[in-house]
Amino acid sequence: MTFRNLKRDKERVLSTFLGSLHGMAGTFRLRPWTRPPGPLVGNAVVDGGGQAGAQLITRNWNASSLVLRRGDYITVNDQLLEVLTDVSSNAQGIAVLPISPWLRMPPANGATVNYQQPYAVMRLTRDDTRLTVQALIAGGTLECREAF
Repeated sequence: MTFRNLKRDKERVLSTFLGSLHGMAGTFRLRPWTRPPGPLVGNAVVDGGGQAGAQLITRNWNASSLVLRRGDYITVNDQLLEVLTDVSSNAQGIAVLPISPWLRMPPANGATVNYQQPYAVMRLTRDDTRLTVQALIAGGTLECREAF
């Protein structure tokens, strides 16, 4: 992530955020802001524990509705997942989500499917991340990767 032309107040926020991470030791949540979520279509949860692989069975969606679109993001067990096709629920509010990447850890039955504010848990890739500060503006680049 590259930040440019930060005025003093924004530079302070970014600088103190970086300081709070203590380099690669800390983690933070990063939301995929390029794809806003769709409408609220239920209180989705995982339907059955022990699931693994590239699909996730879920419940508590609005019945017989388009619940997610191709390219939507969800978070389950702190893992950011992309939905691969449009998904509709059945009459009982159950929907099978084709996802990428595969689930790293099987979620518990009833685990929340966060589709309204999905996020990835991230970590800086270097301990020595710094901002460039000039008289009136600041900037810098943060390199990070998913923490799991």
